[in-house]
Amino acid sequence: MPKEPAKSSSEHPLSAGLLFAAGALLGLVALRGDFWASHELFSYPYRVLELDRCLRGGVLYPRWFPDFAGGYGYPFLNFYAPAVFYVAEAFHLGGLSVFAALKATVCIIFGLAAAGAYILARGTYGTRAAVVAAALYATSSYLAADVFLRGDLAEALAMAMLP
Repeated sequence: MPKEPAKSSSEHPLSAGLLFAAGALLGLVALRGDFWASHELFSYPYRVLELDRCLRGGVLYPRWFPDFAGGYGYPFLNFYAPAVFYVAEAFHLGGLSVFAALKATVCIIFGLAAAGAYILARGTYGTRAAVVAAALYATSSYLAADVFLRGDLAEALAMAMLP
């Protein structure tokens, strides 16, 4: 019976986890700039707070945000992807402020991008190429522009989960 070749240290099962941590650290370093100056991101704290209010009221998937539109309400989650708000709300329920929860969500986005690209590329191209793919995908200009220029965390989260 032939022996399987020994795995090198770069093929360790924790490699994806380490790349997730590196991607999250990349997001944390990038957050040192003017994070709230993007096009849309300043409205995210209000959305997370409204989701928090609805969840604490017993509505698990609020299709109507009652405090929006001058108090008349607005069907916000009918038109916008909700996953990023639930991720931020999980951090908020864990004790972080809304702003810190959004920053932690950005770190998760960059971590998922790095780990997902690594896992996708490792099976086809090998470990070294997968590390390069993870680094390139997590530092891609489009992902950075989604977060820091456009402020579209929902699209950035979708791109991070794409691989």
